[in-house]
Amino acid sequence: MRCYFEPETSANYAHPEYIDELLKNKVYKDTPFVVFKDSIGKMWSAFLLCEDKKHFYDIAGDWTKTKLVKRIESGEIYKDLKKDYEELGKLIKLIEKYENSISSTR
Repeated sequence: MRCYFEPETSANYAHPEYIDELLKNKVYKDTPFVVFKDSIGKMWSAFLLCEDKKHFYDIAGDWTKTKLVKRIESGEIYKDLKKDYEELGKLIKLIEKYENSISSTR
């Protein structure tokens, strides 16, 4: 399961102008994904762009652009996120049940 964080902005990075440029120029086709080659290393990464076009989630990576694009187009990334969402929902229900049992004993 992934760790969940708030969406980021370019201000969260050491070179915000570079991230702003990515967000503007590296959107993949008509998707909310920004696909780019990491400046350090050899991996390709994808940000999931929010509707405001300023916030994003660092969502996926792969060794080649072709593999990353295939994961986007096939819906694999969406399916993975949906599964994580469903599992997180189970955790929340478990915690709520635990908290309710504690509060009923107080």
